[in-house]
Amino acid sequence: MPSLLPLEADIRRRIAAAGPMPIAEYMALCLTDPEHGYYSTRDPFGTRGDFITAPEVSQMFGEMLGLWSAITWQMMGAPDQVLLVELGPGRGTLMADLLRASRALEQFEAFCVVTQSVRAGIPISVDVCDVNGAVLEDVETGF
Repeated sequence: MPSLLPLEADIRRRIAAAGPMPIAEYMALCLTDPEHGYYSTRDPFGTRGDFITAPEVSQMFGEMLGLWSAITWQMMGAPDQVLLVELGPGRGTLMADLLRASRALEQFEAFCVVTQSVRAGIPISVDVCDVNGAVLEDVETGF
């Protein structure tokens, strides 16, 4: 039997000690483990990474979402509080494109939340910003 990778050995130890592991915990370990996780040990995005997401190819997708968000907000009667959330391990490119295009409707008021990925042991940070992209709050999650 070939030798185990360090993360595989850790997962096997955890299962042996505590029993079956929920798939969410397994995936979290595989993706964000500080030493061996997929997103922690490399930059998987772009032409040098493993895949390219739509926002990395063109700003058009995010801009269309931004225009749709602003128009939908207006159709909803312009509520006082709207929260736009981009979750994921990316660079926040989608939210940046979305916010830039949503400013076409000057009255649009929203807050956005952008999570930034764990890479090379850097904890996840969450930025709460206004529709112009100004950071209102930067929260360290400790993950």
